[in-house]
Amino acid sequence: MEDFMEIKNLKYFLAVAREENMSRAAEQLHVSQPTLSKTLKALEEEAVYQAQLQYFTQ
Repeated sequence: MEDFMEIKNLKYFLAVAREENMSRAAEQLHVSQPTLSKTLKALEEEAVYQAQLQYFTQ
């Protein structure tokens, strides 16, 4: 299930990048804009965590 969630999060990120607009991306994905924002915030936090983890475990 975790892999599915990661793929979904990346699809959300790509939709926002393509649309260059959060509301249009949410509409295209058939999700609410707050849901999309929350998902992208979690994705960002995970990316920062992974980067810090990699940096400090070198």
